[in-house]
Amino acid sequence: MSSFLSRSLKTRKTLVPGQPGTKKLVKQYGDTLVCARYRYDTVRQERVKTVEIIIDRESWEPDPAKIPPNKRVPIRVGPKENTLRKQVKAAGGRWNHQKRVWELTWADWFPRKCQKLSLKFFDDLLDNKFMV
Repeated sequence: MSSFLSRSLKTRKTLVPGQPGTKKLVKQYGDTLVCARYRYDTVRQERVKTVEIIIDRESWEPDPAKIPPNKRVPIRVGPKENTLRKQVKAAGGRWNHQKRVWELTWADWFPRKCQKLSLKFFDDLLDNKFMV
């Protein structure tokens, strides 16, 4: 198995559940399927399909001490969530046109999260930058 992992595999396509080509995988793995990847090995001239699945879930809260207070965090606000949008805007949120999300600084967002406002932020917020 280690020889497989050490090979130079290039990922050409990543599919998320619901995209064409994932129907059988969704049927097999259900809600645990995160994505499927097509990887290509130029040395062995093979195409390999891999899947990423969820094997465990537990609640987790980011440690506020590890995130700089001026770090801007993305907040997803649905098109009909007018009250939430007003809350984010009133808290100093700014619309990011490129990412199509509202953004607040961590210092502005975290206290509101603690107050149980229904602010939603992306799962990939920390994307390993603040993980220790």
